[in-house]
Amino acid sequence: MDRVLPLVPAKNIFVITNEAQLPEVRKQLPKILKANLIASSSDAVVAGSAVVNQIASHGRSCDLVPQVSRFVRSLKTGG
Repeated sequence: MDRVLPLVPAKNIFVITNEAQLPEVRKQLPKILKANLIASSSDAVVAGSAVVNQIASHGRSCDLVPQVSRFVRSLKTGG
């Protein structure tokens, strides 16, 4: 985190993990917003791949963070 925070605000960092690791991830990364922690038992890899794809497709886009945020919300709400 210490190396990344000078480059990217914590609000723009998303972490994808599984349910079993979530408590330790929260402990290790207290600066990450809880809303930006995505935990899932089996879908985490698929979600992570989709987010990476969005970043690769829109890497210099000024609206990248809102796009990824909407995508993550849709994962959490199922729509």
